[in-house]
Amino acid sequence: MRHSRKIEYGTFAVWQCEQKYSVTIRAANLSDVAGVAKVHIESWRTTYKGIVPNEFLASLSYKQHEELWFQVLKNPRRAKFVFVAEDERERIVGFTSAGPERTGETPYTSGLDAIYLLAPYQGQRIGRRLAVTLVNRLIQEGMTSLLVWVLAANPARKFYERLGGQLVYETPTTIAGASLIEVAYGWMDSRILIEQAGSTSTW
Repeated sequence: MRHSRKIEYGTFAVWQCEQKYSVTIRAANLSDVAGVAKVHIESWRTTYKGIVPNEFLASLSYKQHEELWFQVLKNPRRAKFVFVAEDERERIVGFTSAGPERTGETPYTSGLDAIYLLAPYQGQRIGRRLAVTLVNRLIQEGMTSLLVWVLAANPARKFYERLGGQLVYETPTTIAGASLIEVAYGWMDSRILIEQAGSTSTW
C-alpha cells in the first residue's frame, strides 16, 4: 500500500509518496500554457485510443490547445479554476479545471471540465489530490455541488465512482463521426468527494 502526506508551503502543496516521487499541486498561471496543452493532448491520445477515431487523435494540435489554454489563463478574474501537478523537475504532469456549471439546467453549481494526467503518473493518487484541491477551491467560492461528464467507454469513470459520484445523466454524443455515450456523475454535496478521497484505499 502506498502512503502519502501533504506538506503546505504558502499557496501550494507538495504531496510526497514514500515509494516514488514528490508532486507539487498549485494554481496554474500563464507560464503553464504549453505544459497544460501537452498533458491535454497526450492524455487524450492514451485515454481515448480505441474509443474515438485514431485520425482525430492524431490531428489534435498543440498550437490550438496552447491558444485555448492561453485564453483561459490570461484572465486573472476568470470564473474557471485550473490547478497543475508538477514533478520534481517542475514539469507539468497533470492538471484539472472547473467552474460554474455551464448549462444552468441542472441543480449542480459547478462543473468539472477535466482531470488529465500523463500515462506514467496515472494510478499514483495524483488525480485524487488534484480533485481535492479543486473542490476545496470551488467550495470557497460557494459552489458546493459538482457535476462531471465523461465518455461511458472511458475506464477512468470508475475514478469518479470511487470518489462517491452518483450516475445522474446519460446522453448520446458524436466525436469525429463516432457515435458515443456520455454519462454524468454528480455530487450534491462536494464534501462527499473530499471525504471519499481521504480513504486509505490504494487507488
